[in-house]
Amino acid sequence: RIAAELAETDDNPLRGLHRRFEVIPGAQAQVDWGDEGDLLGHVGIPQVYSFHLVLSHSRDPFTCFTTSMDLATFWDCHRRAFAHFGGVPSTIVYDRTKTVIRRHVAPRAAVPLHPEAAAFAEHYGFSIDVLAAYRPTGKGRVERQVLIVRDHVLAGRCFDSIAELDGAFAAWLPIRRAQVHRTHGQVISVRAEADRAGLRPLPDQPYLVADRHLRRVG
Repeated sequence: RIAAELAETDDNPLRGLHRRFEVIPGAQAQVDWGDEGDLLGHVGIPQVYSFHLVLSHSRDPFTCFTTSMDLATFWDCHRRAFAHFGGVPSTIVYDRTKTVIRRHVAPRAAVPLHPEAAAFAEHYGFSIDVLAAYRPTGKGRVERQVLIVRDHVLAGRCFDSIAELDGAFAAWLPIRRAQVHRTHGQVISVRAEADRAGLRPLPDQPYLVADRHLRRVG
């Protein structure tokens, strides 16, 4: 009905429309990077990135800061997040980043996963859900979390190390978890109890990520 009404005045009547979905506890998490720029430039660190993983049912967040977005760092951040939550979600949603997919493909074609991404997911027992291209609303929970951390943890403050950045998030996290989330209407930490209880158990041994390169030798 909405599409029919918009069709009278809009050349692309479905642009901007999306359906918000909810998931059962432990079923999904969303991952994203944040580019924090030269936050530590005064101590000789030219670039800082923030890694975010949010449990979709409760919006319970995890954030850590790095100086690289390479393969080993990306999956090491996952290990830290899993340890923080005490388990592994059934599915994790990603953008089409090169640490997750091997190459870009045409719409509706099967997305080839990066071998290390596939092996890491199999080891920890979760499924990889790769978003369609140009579909940021598919992981709006974590997109919003990137902005929240910038506004409430980083804005107006000066830091001298990655450890200080991680400590600032850890100090702010109880404040965030004590808040009533505006979407689901519950205290985040209370709803997170069911979310964390629904996570898969951690494996006995962590997965060791290896960044492999092929070279042609004479």
